[in-house]
Amino acid sequence: MVVIRKNPSTRLAALQSAFLRLGWLAPAFFPVANIGGRGLFNTLFFGYTLWALLSLSQLRRKDLVDGGKFLALLGCAYAPSIFIAEDTARAIKAWAMVLLFMGTGAITYAVLRDDPRRITQLFRAFTIGALAALAACYIDLVKTVFTSEDFIPRLDLRTVDLVIFAPFLVGCCIGTRHGARSLITAMTLYALTAGMVIFADERTTLIGFLAASTVLFLLVIRLSALQVVASGIALIALAVALNGETLLRGLENGGDLFQRLDQFSSGRLTLWLQAIQSPPENRWFGVGMGNAQRYQEVVSIASLDGHAVRHLHNLWLDAWYETGFVGVGTLILVLSISLAGPIRAWSSLPQKQRLQAGLLLSATCAVLVQTQFSISYASREFNIYAMLFLAVLAHLVNAPGPAHRPPSETHPHDAHADKRSQAFALR
Repeated sequence: MVVIRKNPSTRLAALQSAFLRLGWLAPAFFPVANIGGRGLFNTLFFGYTLWALLSLSQLRRKDLVDGGKFLALLGCAYAPSIFIAEDTARAIKAWAMVLLFMGTGAITYAVLRDDPRRITQLFRAFTIGALAALAACYIDLVKTVFTSEDFIPRLDLRTVDLVIFAPFLVGCCIGTRHGARSLITAMTLYALTAGMVIFADERTTLIGFLAASTVLFLLVIRLSALQVVASGIALIALAVALNGETLLRGLENGGDLFQRLDQFSSGRLTLWLQAIQSPPENRWFGVGMGNAQRYQEVVSIASLDGHAVRHLHNLWLDAWYETGFVGVGTLILVLSISLAGPIRAWSSLPQKQRLQAGLLLSATCAVLVQTQFSISYASREFNIYAMLFLAVLAHLVNAPGPAHRPPSETHPHDAHADKRSQAFALR
């Protein structure tokens, strides 16, 4: 018996080929991994990151640079805060993790530029990932109800990622066809998602779901503004009818308007006011990434028995307090540029690309709205999902297909693909 050993370079080539075939789609399944727990998410994320790093040589350097320019810009803007942080190790770790998270968008952009036809595969993966997340949420609900003695939905259920990927559940069913079966399937999935969000009793995710639904109804389903407003009111009314006592908690307590709103927002108004009244000593570079939690006079909430939080629960205040005007200013610039392109090109996009862009904008809106009340600028949800969606949007509105590239930019893989196409045409 003869044993044939593979050359290490052959194994590496096979690994790289597998990444370009399937591995790059792993971010579509981060939501279900996140619902499954920190260990499952970390295993999938770091495995994907290592796989991507081993496969970088298969992508064009120019595409990687284009996809990573905002990553580099934000990395440079956040970096100075490291050197003035009280806890330098924590700042370095937070900075490095943000770069790794944002790298997902840069890699996806480069892969799509390598072969624009892969975008169909990406949206199919988004749909499967969203379905898996919806199923995982209901499985987690059943498991928690039967195993937890003190079940508190807003603490025990994880619906943040489900809300972010919810638009892909509806978009996959509607597409460019509006048949009765597709419409019924879309409505069923939407109702299941809405039911989970309402039952979870987390007001931030409910607001995020409402925002995503608004953009989805306007841009993808193309309802009128009046119909969208009516749908939003109906969703809010349903949520209050089914879960009003917990959704409106805090408003029934006494006090002036500020106290009532502060209690209703679980102390967020207090956090924001304390941050403004006790700004960082270095307002240009902040207190250091991940270091806001060291300032007890800012992150402690007296109305919640002095409970301290890790961050300020607002994208802009978090970024400003930890990275200063330089960090938050750069973040605003990056988001503005990233959203301006799709908005400017919207009317000129073909129908299919406009549908895809509408889904991406809906999902991005779900992230951005939740960052105003909960998700931090350094979180995985913001830096993976928002940056990933914005990267795909940039590809949709800016990237020409391989046929439009000058011959000097043609990648070796494209040359092989052209030969295969010619051979097929001659048959």
